[in-house]
Amino acid sequence: MHKGFTLIELMVSVTIFIIVMVISLGSLLSISAAERKAEALKTVMNNLSFGLESMSRTIRTGVDYHCGSGGTITEPLDCQNGDDYFAFEAVGGDSDESNDQVVYWHETDAGDCGQTGTGGCIMRSVEGGANGAPITAPEVVISHLTFYVFGSEPEFNNDPVHAQPRVTITLSGAVTLGTAIPTDFELQTTVTQRLYDQ
Repeated sequence: MHKGFTLIELMVSVTIFIIVMVISLGSLLSISAAERKAEALKTVMNNLSFGLESMSRTIRTGVDYHCGSGGTITEPLDCQNGDDYFAFEAVGGDSDESNDQVVYWHETDAGDCGQTGTGGCIMRSVEGGANGAPITAPEVVISHLTFYVFGSEPEFNNDPVHAQPRVTITLSGAVTLGTAIPTDFELQTTVTQRLYDQ
């Protein structure tokens, strides 16, 4: 008598094999998609970190910090309650020249930020507020940006406690990648003025 597998045994074993392979393939595809999302999120967050670090480095070497869009932005002005507009003179600039001013502000117009739908970004201008360009990627939606300036007004210049003006920057928003659920973030940094020895 010949021994072997019956047709039913073969069908059951092939069915079990197919089910195991489909589950394994689904898991592999899920892991691959999660890895792609994590890589894209890392790239976008690196862009945000680079923009914030670049902004901090530029502010650190500037003078005449001015918070808020009111008044003459060539004069130092503190704002302890915060504002979404911040201007200062670039290092080596002439305080009488508006084109030496660097300005950062929170832009809420998605079109100006290169985004679709609702959006927001950090804008930068080196011409006193004209012709600004976003410093954050379109995938980064900034919902809140506030600058707090301390110790920049003239009455603090001779006070050793306030010898170095400082700016605290707080921002929050979300990273949007295609149809994925947005990833929220909140950041804060403080920049102290560091002028080079002349």
